[in-house]
Amino acid sequence: MLLYQYFEKKDGHLPDPSSSSSSNLPSAAIVLANAEVRRCVTKARPCGRCYNSYTPEERATIARYAFRNGVMATKRNFFAKLNLKINESTVRRFKKAYIEERGSKRAVCEDDDAEITKLPPKKRGRKVLLGENMDSMGRSYAHVTRMREKGGVVNTSIVKAAARGILMSQERLRLAEFGGPATLTTAWAKLLLKRMNYTQRRGTTKAKVSVPKFNQAKELFYRK
Repeated sequence: MLLYQYFEKKDGHLPDPSSSSSSNLPSAAIVLANAEVRRCVTKARPCGRCYNSYTPEERATIARYAFRNGVMATKRNFFAKLNLKINESTVRRFKKAYIEERGSKRAVCEDDDAEITKLPPKKRGRKVLLGENMDSMGRSYAHVTRMREKGGVVNTSIVKAAARGILMSQERLRLAEFGGPATLTTAWAKLLLKRMNYTQRRGTTKAKVSVPKFNQAKELFYRK
């Protein structure tokens, strides 16, 4: 049996209550302060919470069972069969999405038995500034791409001007000057260029070849 287990280990980085240098504070105050510091240091940090990820098919299966049997029965069923612990809020969210999808399908095909096999997760993050219709069809940067292909200058001012022209011709009410939410700032233009994988180009004074089929004409000249 070791004897040092009966003695208290002192921390070298904590003040000693019996030391003469600690005379500014009472010994009892130093002891309590040291105890609080030790408790704070040795306190175990809570580990990061583990989140389950579900495929669209699993979401649909869980939501369908919850729609037919209830939320709590769904939790018990999947925990008993698959040893899968699902939060009640997660089941409710899947069930709500299932009901919305079921209602939209019934409105389209008028089929009460329309089975839903997939429930894809919703998009996260802030909505795009120009709207889903303009952004998804590539209208917001197709003009900029053509300018770059033709050798034109592409910078934030050009991007803002092109986007404003497109919105003025198609959805002018989205602009802030007409009461809409879209404010075409320099930060937005930089972000759009980043999404397009465009980088800043260095300017050059090198003259471009204006003769069509220059290489073929050059080879023909040397052959003669």
